[in-house]
Amino acid sequence: MPIDLDQLSSTRVPYQIYCADGEYLIGRKNREIMLSDCYGNPIESSFYPLEDDHYEYTQTDNYWVFVFSSRVVMLVDKANKSFEFTSLEPDKIGRSVTPLFSINDDIIFGTTAMKRSQFVRYRLPSFSRVCQTSSWDLDSISDLICVGTKLYGVLNRSMIIHADMDSGKTLFTKFESASIGNRITPFKKGVAYPIQGLITLLNHPTARRIQIPGMSATSLEYMDEHSGKMFFVSKTLSGSQQLGCYNIYSAELEWSIPTAFNVIDTLFLTCTVDSKPLNVWAILMEGHIAFVNPENQAIIRTEKCENATSMRLTGSNLVIKRTTGSTVIKGS
Repeated sequence: MPIDLDQLSSTRVPYQIYCADGEYLIGRKNREIMLSDCYGNPIESSFYPLEDDHYEYTQTDNYWVFVFSSRVVMLVDKANKSFEFTSLEPDKIGRSVTPLFSINDDIIFGTTAMKRSQFVRYRLPSFSRVCQTSSWDLDSISDLICVGTKLYGVLNRSMIIHADMDSGKTLFTKFESASIGNRITPFKKGVAYPIQGLITLLNHPTARRIQIPGMSATSLEYMDEHSGKMFFVSKTLSGSQQLGCYNIYSAELEWSIPTAFNVIDTLFLTCTVDSKPLNVWAILMEGHIAFVNPENQAIIRTEKCENATSMRLTGSNLVIKRTTGSTVIKGS
């Protein structure tokens, strides 16, 4: 169920929560990984010998899937609540360096090895390879999104890769002479991304550049195909940040607001307000999190949230990572 902003329910715990999915919590307490119910009562645990400063997460039909430090895979079986660990082979697969995406019980991710990059699809729990793309002589993957079985990846902030992950076939590549900004975003039959302050709409083989009046977009946060609205973060010459909404159909800047605090992370999620569903822009800033109505830029609610470093939506719950512990904002 969505997060109810009228009756917000949040819990702060002094340990790391990786995933809060409906009835279950998965996190690290001391040197153990704990699977517990939503009240924190332990169900199963496993000794944890690894670093978890960085991890990626997804869930498939039958597993919660985590990759720690780009190489160690942890599966948690949803049915019998058991843990299973495996390591990526650095010579064969490389290091996992992207978010994880799932299709049924398969996962898709990007890897780097020997200064080359590629994308792979693996089946769980056997971890057998379904397909992989060609590899490219570029040593980093800047961004990745999947739309069904089709992926768009950004290599070295300069090359767009579009591939079919049913077969691993590369559908097209596009090189950009300038650095591609944050968050490549699906739009209609292509993608959108910021580059040198402009927004590029790519529907191969055509590309359209959009200049937002008085703005230099550094990160594209979300696009609404129906309304044509795109939401972005912009930086001024002085280094301050602004949030904005531009309509590509009417070619108008609908609104922009300066931020008094540094923006750490943002995401769009469905919440309920006055018992009605509403698409909300959650903005994590220094000291607090704000929930903004993107239609009229009105702040619906703010919550104090100190020492936060990132956030992610897991199931219907928002998990905020802090330097000491985690905060879980629960779906209703």
